[in-house]
Parts: sequence; structure tokens; C-alpha cells
Amino acid sequence: MRPIQIFSTLVALLSVVSAQQPSVIPRKSPVYTEEFQHTLPIPPVKRPLTTYHNKKTGKVVDFYEIRIKSFKKNIFKGLGDANFVGYDGMVPGPTFRVPRGRETLCYLKNFTVFDGWAEDMIPKDHYKDYYYPNAQNARTLWYHDHSNGKTAVNVNSGQAGFYIIEDAEVEQRLCLPQGKYDIPLMISARFWAANGDLPDISAPGPQYGDTYSVNGQISPYLDVESRKYRFRILNASVGRTSNFTIEDGKGRLLPFHVVGSDAGFMSKRVETKSLVVAPAERWEIIVDFGATDEKTLMLRTAQVFSDQRYEISGNIMQFRIAKSEAPSLAVIPLPNKLVDLDLPKVTNALVTKTFVFGRTGTLWTINGKTFHDPKNRLVENVPFGTTEKWILRGGAGWSHPVHIHLVDFQIIKRVALGPTGRDYLTEYERFAMKDIAAVGSEEEVHILAKYAPWDGLYMFHCHNLAHEDDNMMAAFNVTNIKTMGYKDSKFSDPMTAEFRAKPYKGTTDLVEVKSAVLERYSNMGAYEKNN
Repeated sequence: MRPIQIFSTLVALLSVVSAQQPSVIPRKSPVYTEEFQHTLPIPPVKRPLTTYHNKKTGKVVDFYEIRIKSFKKNIFKGLGDANFVGYDGMVPGPTFRVPRGRETLCYLKNFTVFDGWAEDMIPKDHYKDYYYPNAQNARTLWYHDHSNGKTAVNVNSGQAGFYIIEDAEVEQRLCLPQGKYDIPLMISARFWAANGDLPDISAPGPQYGDTYSVNGQISPYLDVESRKYRFRILNASVGRTSNFTIEDGKGRLLPFHVVGSDAGFMSKRVETKSLVVAPAERWEIIVDFGATDEKTLMLRTAQVFSDQRYEISGNIMQFRIAKSEAPSLAVIPLPNKLVDLDLPKVTNALVTKTFVFGRTGTLWTINGKTFHDPKNRLVENVPFGTTEKWILRGGAGWSHPVHIHLVDFQIIKRVALGPTGRDYLTEYERFAMKDIAAVGSEEEVHILAKYAPWDGLYMFHCHNLAHEDDNMMAAFNVTNIKTMGYKDSKFSDPMTAEFRAKPYKGTTDLVEVKSAVLERYSNMGAYEKNN
């Protein structure tokens, strides 16, 4: 992107921010007194317990277990411990790094669900199978609780982690930083109680948070070498959208490159000095710490939307730069072109549908309907394999990060509907496929998506978790068309009894898992086309 474009886009965004901030609400959380005294935690990589090789199909399935555990951790010096509930008893949960095409089966134990159907609960002392083909292109995903009416509380308490699909061939071709130079950053804005614990956020109301943490640590620092790093940024906040910048001690902005989005690598790298990240959005950036003479840099954020004006500390994380141990990569330029995107192709008469994210009475609604009413939650039937244009319209004075399950989509347009609305796409949005669209209160976002490769019932919803828990969710049904060449799906009903949670007996027989369970899943023919 040309320098003038970077500057104009940043100025346009900051002008919107200032126009939307008539006042600032004082912070609720205690003062944090250990800023930049603790190093950034890096979540451990989860390892499989056993692996099944299907000799007939050549498929490989790795088996994992995750337990949801309560634990305590001191966050504010001099105050009491905070009570968390996390995957494997940590926040964030362990990181999954899986090769593209290598399948996984995970036993999830206790009471929560992965991203899926909100009423597919796991009772206490039960477990549920989660089977993933990992056939999509490489990307940064995340796993988190999705319980109907409890998602905000459970995610805020720590139930979230990274799930990364990797493609070694593509990454080697692009010469991207790998290993210890490829770092996931889960950034969360939370409120904290006066006693240092997490407050009860179950009551309806805004939950934007006033204190940022990165990988569970407030105001950490990271020692880096003077070379390129890859950061996988996830906004795991309950509701706050952030505008991230990297600054030196004089307020000068360090440019960086955006190379990946929710749906994987972009078609080209985009240089920018600021990055707007709504809840649940993921962006992958390349930062070259060899391009500055400064010894320290700061990851900062600014306010974005008018419904999020709680006082915050703009400083999120500190980078401490030392001489590089391996300077060779620092001088290898990033390729301008990255990958060819599989953009939706309009081969049918284009169907356009509008969904209004607003408020009806005391409830958050989509087109005036709520997920609470089973008779009305199904709002759309989409013929399998077709491409549709959806218009996502904000309203009711609130911003909405809209997440659509199943599909990757292309954002083609943003329209301002009022003085605070944006009328442009950022450069990095233009060259990316997405599964989250950031929709401001006075704007609408136009997207294109092809509804494939699977049929069945799927959800879409606002990923402001307070709105989601207050029923701003809906369902769409991708109807099966046999002539498209796909097998009849066994998985069209998310509540099929065969795949519901089962009682856990206290131990897992890995011999049985390998010889029976993994073999059964591997031979199901799930997600496959007919020859």
C-alpha cells in the first residue's frame, strides 16, 4: 500500500473514533502496578495421545483430550486470587498446531462446547467427541465455549485457546517466520473486581472491559531479536473492538505487514500502521524489529466505536529489542503476492438478503427475531453450492462483529448510514477472505459467500458475547442438492443423538480409542465428495 493510502486510512479511522467519543466512562478495575514486569506467556502446544493410520484411505487421525478445570491465579499484587475456568487448567488453553489435511479427534470433558451449536451442551462428568477434517487452507482458528446464554461468562473466565492449521509447503514458499518467531497473541479486555477476582458478568449489559491482557498476562513484555516476527493476533474480548498500533517512545508509528486473516493467507501483503480487530477476528502480521533503531516499542490501542468508551490504558504490551541471533531472515523481503484466493463466483442469479442487527424491546435481535424462540430461529434456507450476497446492517446504537459459521466470505463493500459510520474497506479487508465482519452502528457491510462444502444447520450471530447471550443469534439451513456430487450428509442435524455427550467413566482406554473410535470416524466418509 502506498504511504499516502496508509496515512489517509489511519486519519479517516481516527477521525471517526474522535467523533464517536463524547465522553469517557471511568475505569472500574483496580490499578495494575506491575506494568511490563512479567514476560509474555506462550501457551504450550497440545500433543496427541495416540494416532490412527487408515491403510485403506491413507488418512491419519490424531487423538487429543482436553479437560475443563477450575484454578486460581493472582493477577493484582496485594489483592486476592482470581478464579478461572480454563482448558487443561490454563489461560489461554493449549495451542493446537495441526498440519493441513491431518485429521483430529478431541475428547472434551466437563461442561462446555467448542464453536458449534449453542444448545449442544456437555453435562458435568460427560465428554463429547469433536472430529475435525482440517481440510481447509492454513489459518489461525480458535476454540472457545459457545453455551447458549453463558458464552460471555465462560469465555471471560478463560475458556479459549488457539487452533492453528499449518501448510508447511506454503509457509516455506513465502519465507515467513516460523518456530519461536511465530507467536500467537490472544488479546482480551476485561473488567476486574476490587478484590482482584473476575466479576460476575452474567447480568445483561455492556461488557467491554477496561484492562487488557495478552495470553492471560496484563501488560507483559516480550524480548525480541532485531528481525522479522509473525504475530497471530486474536481479539478474544467479550465485546471490545480495538485499533492496534506499534509505537516508539516518541509516538511514531512503526509500519507492519498484514498477511493473514480469519480465513488464512491473503492474496497480497498489505502495509499499514494501524489494525482494527473486532471480537473473534484474527489477523496475522509481520513485524520487522530490525527496521528500527529503538530499543523498546509498544503495542497500543485506541478507542474505535461509541459504545465502548470505558477508560483504558492504551499500552498493551512492550517489545524489548536485542541484536538478532539469525539476521538472515530479516533481510529477505516478503513477497508481494501471497496466495490465490478462492473468491465466491456468482454463477447463479445473485440472491441478495438483508439482516438487521438491532434491538427489539430488551432483546438483541436479527431481523427482529431471537434464537430463544426455536420456531423463529431458522431465518434462511440456502440451496447448497449457491453464492449469495448478504447485507449485514448495524443498529440500535451498537457495533456488531458478525460471525457466520461454515463459510468463508468476501467483504465487498461498507456503507455509512449515518455520521459515525465508515464508508470504506481497509486495505487489508480488500485482499482477505473472512468469517467475521466488523459492523459499526451506523453502517452496513456487504459480503459474498458460497454455501458449501457441507449441508445442514449452521449459526450466525453477533460475536459481542453479551449480545450473543442475549439472543442475537440465528440459524440458516444449507439444503442438500444431490446433483452437486456430495454424499447425503449424516451431519446435517447438529443435535444428532449419535454425537451427543456421553458419561465419562474416569479413564480413557487408548487401545480402544485407536482400534475402534478413530477407525470408525476415519471410515465414516465424512466431508467427502462422491467419485
